[in-house]
Amino acid sequence: MGSWNRGHAPPPTRLPAGEDTCHGVRADDLLCAHSAALLDTVEHQIIPRLMLLHRQHDSQASTSASGAGFSLDSHEVERFTEHVLQGYEQAMQHVIYLQDHGVPAPTLCLDLLAPAARRLGELWSADLCDFTQVTIGLGRLQGLLRSIAERLPPTVQATRLPRSALFAPAPGEQHTLGLSMVRDFFRASGWEVCADEPKAEAGLLALARSHRFDVIGFSIGSDRQTDPLKSLIARLRQEARYPLIVLLGGPLVLSRPELAQALGADAGATDARQALLVADALMTARDTNR
Repeated sequence: MGSWNRGHAPPPTRLPAGEDTCHGVRADDLLCAHSAALLDTVEHQIIPRLMLLHRQHDSQASTSASGAGFSLDSHEVERFTEHVLQGYEQAMQHVIYLQDHGVPAPTLCLDLLAPAARRLGELWSADLCDFTQVTIGLGRLQGLLRSIAERLPPTVQATRLPRSALFAPAPGEQHTLGLSMVRDFFRASGWEVCADEPKAEAGLLALARSHRFDVIGFSIGSDRQTDPLKSLIARLRQEARYPLIVLLGGPLVLSRPELAQALGADAGATDARQALLVADALMTARDTNR
């Protein structure tokens, strides 16, 4: 591997606040929503997925990292964040360097990439980064996390029939980034996850009739979708003609956990890790009672 530059890059500059706009909407308002969604994805969906995949390495993580002589402290996070802002390749080389020197994937995710995501938010708050820099930087972090996941060896699954799941946005819902991460989380745990994402009610009902899904999950973010989703869940249960577990997640469930049962779902989940745990528990209970 070539030489490794551990020097500091000059701090990025931020555009004047008055020029930070996008199609007439203030950039700081856009960033609040976009950054919050990305940070939630990084910390509560992608990282739990990696930790679930390789929980057998947890006890080895600190030993490997300390044995390699590296401390992923605030200074290391600062250097890595600078590379993230400079470009994807610079950040990827930083990750590869640490991996080559014995730092395991879970440690990289928990002690480097997640703190870097928080650091980007701090740079925005301190007016050291503009809207575009932070948004692109968070996107690069997601790409790095996916790259780490792809390099990991597959886990050994218990012998059982594959469980199947379908995840879709609530009728009229447009935001699907979180759903794609939930799909990855379930796939990593051995579930067969439908790649289709039907946004129309007719398409989803057709899929439920033609395929047998153990779990169908919906993401909901607005009160406007509650009535259509309640109607859709009722139709699903009527037309599926097989035992079906319905899960509900999304921003609205975070603020109103009682909503899941009110809309006819079996349970709600606040993030991908909880969704998987709930789905497994409900599946086990269903199979036990057969």
